[in-house]
Amino acid sequence: MRVAANACHQAIANLLKPVIHLPISEISEFSPQAGEESEPKIGQYPNHTIYATEENLNQFFDELKKYVNDTSFDTFGFENHLEEFKSEFLKIAQSIKRDHPPRSVKKQFSFVKYMFKVMLEANDDLKYYRYSDVPGHQLVSKIIELNVRAMAFHDSHGKLDLSMDNYITRIYKLHRTLYVFFKKYSSLSDVLSDMLLIVNSQVAEAESTLDELWSMVPNEEKKERRHKVVKMQIFDIKLNQPLVRV
Repeated sequence: MRVAANACHQAIANLLKPVIHLPISEISEFSPQAGEESEPKIGQYPNHTIYATEENLNQFFDELKKYVNDTSFDTFGFENHLEEFKSEFLKIAQSIKRDHPPRSVKKQFSFVKYMFKVMLEANDDLKYYRYSDVPGHQLVSKIIELNVRAMAFHDSHGKLDLSMDNYITRIYKLHRTLYVFFKKYSSLSDVLSDMLLIVNSQVAEAESTLDELWSMVPNEEKKERRHKVVKMQIFDIKLNQPLVRV
């Protein structure tokens, strides 16, 4: 059983390895490999196979999002079901490889894979930062967690999930929270340089995700929101200037 589990872990690691910290727009765009059809030929893929794969990806993504809410990332719940997630993800990946689905399904798989990787990395990082007494580590954990919370505003295709209630207000609040965390962290003294690199990376990643989410809000929604809230600028504060210690 241990050998089988190790083999599963290695297979997951190999699948996730190519997905580094890339912009979401790049992750969700699937580029055909050499010799691969850019678009499927009519009748090339059985409809039931495509539908089943899409549904499996939707269900897997929805299950991931159950462990993320407006205030936190439930790492305990996620960890308790991690082996199930890994097993299911491997099955989906194998079906993608076996069935050669159309480009749209491969793009969907790429984004779901990215989301899973973000949550896996955050889960590992939070085990250390959440329970550390080192000054600043609690804030680092909150910023890491915020990244996961921002990702949960997507659907399984990497688009803004328009079915979420009050998504504009929630995205706005998340950005303001990021700004508060950033200001608190920048006011700390005696912060190690390697921690600064982590914070800069996490803040830039979170802001990029939130900016991209805002760009996907329908224009009529933006106009209506700005009409109701006087002088409200969702992303008026840019945090992409790295922290510098003198």
